[in-house]
Amino acid sequence: MNTDDEIYKELVKEKSPEFFCDNCGHYPIEPVHGHFMCPACHMPTKCCEGIPAE
Repeated sequence: MNTDDEIYKELVKEKSPEFFCDNCGHYPIEPVHGHFMCPACHMPTKCCEGIPAE
């Protein structure tokens, strides 16, 4: 049975999958020097992919 937290994370993942780690699935990944890094597994990922420029 899913908890409310798991259900929420799945809904967020459908709307913004670019903020989830490709390696471990942690949310959110954090911007670091022009790329993103997962705070959980420290895997660099997503070099501005799918993120709109402001």
